[in-house]
Amino acid sequence: RGLHRLLLPGGPTPCRRRGGMRPRPRARRPRARHQREIVQKHKSRRNERRTRQTRRRRERHAHKTRRSVVTNSLFGLGAPELVVILGLGAFVLGPDKLASMAKDFGKVAGELKDVPKEFKEGLEEGEAAKAARVLESGEKEEESA
Repeated sequence: RGLHRLLLPGGPTPCRRRGGMRPRPRARRPRARHQREIVQKHKSRRNERRTRQTRRRRERHAHKTRRSVVTNSLFGLGAPELVVILGLGAFVLGPDKLASMAKDFGKVAGELKDVPKEFKEGLEEGEAAKAARVLESGEKEEESA
């Protein structure tokens, strides 16, 4: 019965919850530029706060989650695999060859102890030779002057 008049633009709209009619909401007027900037600033602050809260929550619950452990390994082999390979190698070589290899390895390790000393001595000799060359060039310049 007069429902078509009520549904015209600007008129009230049907409201099912209250069982009657409610006034049509007014259109929002556009905000001024400074008001938009204020709103944008508040939104960015809210987003920053939410990201901080999320980060804190993740840090709190990090211990509860299972994480994969990254290890540095040789060709993707872990310690247990390397132990098995070394054990098989020892079994294949036998006790005689293994003893001679261990003896050779001990000799090489003993020789490697002297390497840092020799390196240090070499550096000192090089610095002494450089200082001697600088002194000689300084004396030559004084003689020519």
